[in-house]
Amino acid sequence: MKRNLYKGGIFFAALSLPYLQFRYIALIQVIFFILYCVEKFKEKESFALRGPDYALGAFYLFLTLATVFSQTPVQSAVLLGYYTVGISFYWIVSREFSRDDFVALGLLLIFGATLASLIGVAQYLGGDLGQAAWLDQQANPNIRARAYSVFMNPNVLGEYLLVALIYNMALVLMSRRFLRGLLLTIPFGINLLTLLLTFSRGAWGGFAFAAIVFLLAYDYRYLPILALVGVMSLFVLPDVFIQRLLTIFTSSGDSSTSYRGMIYFGTEHLLQDYWLFGTGLGYGSFIEVYSLYRVEEIYGAHAHNIFLEILVETGVFGLVTFLYFMAKSAVQGIKTVLLSEVVSQRLMVITGLSALSGLFLHGLVENIFFDIRIVTLVWMLFGFTSASIKVVKS
Repeated sequence: MKRNLYKGGIFFAALSLPYLQFRYIALIQVIFFILYCVEKFKEKESFALRGPDYALGAFYLFLTLATVFSQTPVQSAVLLGYYTVGISFYWIVSREFSRDDFVALGLLLIFGATLASLIGVAQYLGGDLGQAAWLDQQANPNIRARAYSVFMNPNVLGEYLLVALIYNMALVLMSRRFLRGLLLTIPFGINLLTLLLTFSRGAWGGFAFAAIVFLLAYDYRYLPILALVGVMSLFVLPDVFIQRLLTIFTSSGDSSTSYRGMIYFGTEHLLQDYWLFGTGLGYGSFIEVYSLYRVEEIYGAHAHNIFLEILVETGVFGLVTFLYFMAKSAVQGIKTVLLSEVVSQRLMVITGLSALSGLFLHGLVENIFFDIRIVTLVWMLFGFTSASIKVVKS
């Protein structure tokens, strides 16, 4: 009972993540995690490290060094604290979560996501275009608005909904009653609609890839159904969505594409001097240093590529240790999917693997670590990939 109580910080975060300032969520999680650690010491339980934990520890070391030698040390220190809170999510989820915990967390996350989606739909219906920089209206004349909800950015909302939708798929498959599973398709439909209304091409592609990975890991026989739904959607969706989708594969003259090209070019120049140790953790240090290397008058708050961003902020050693952590987590998760005969355990791991796959695909054109709320979800998902290590080793 006590150990279950200490999961309260994670449950609270799942519901309130979009709506509260993260400092309050972090404070509550820190209190719960300290109580959890005290209980572990009282029961004389060891904090045994597992395979991915060593890689994560190495990455955390370079996060710390990137904070100490940052161009903006105070801002980096705050961000390092938030990263630490996120890693505490990873620790508890990977060690303490059961099937019931997974379901409860998912229901809270989906409820919060659905509320955020309804806000986003209302914005779209009201013709709210948000910031002018979010959309090149000359290249996209038929798009009347973009949903961004409480995230103040349609791409971030798309990342958040990607996670909620994949989690929703897992809960439908875990439902022991048909009616319960059917009811769970309602928030799925609302969140999927809002994902479309973000007009975030990266989030669309990320969700499609995540869904493919999910079904491939769960039961590849469902893939033809997914392919059929995808083809049929091309004939059902309004032209505005199809035209936006096609701009991924064609030259549309969209200024966001050329803008990213300029950012990449400037970042390449920056890395010639900062490739070894980086500029420091967080976008504050990036902005300060990038201004000296920018191309023309193009300013950027981040590199618009998660792997490039990690390289810029933490240096080559930070990127290598993070990639190693990703690889160890993926291998461990795949082992669990292949060896575990418990459906709920497999679905927990599959949720983590597939959602992370979609997020990091989106991360090829966006810095998914720009918003600390998405960073927190990433650590939670990594916790899912490691949740059944003891099953594999037994």
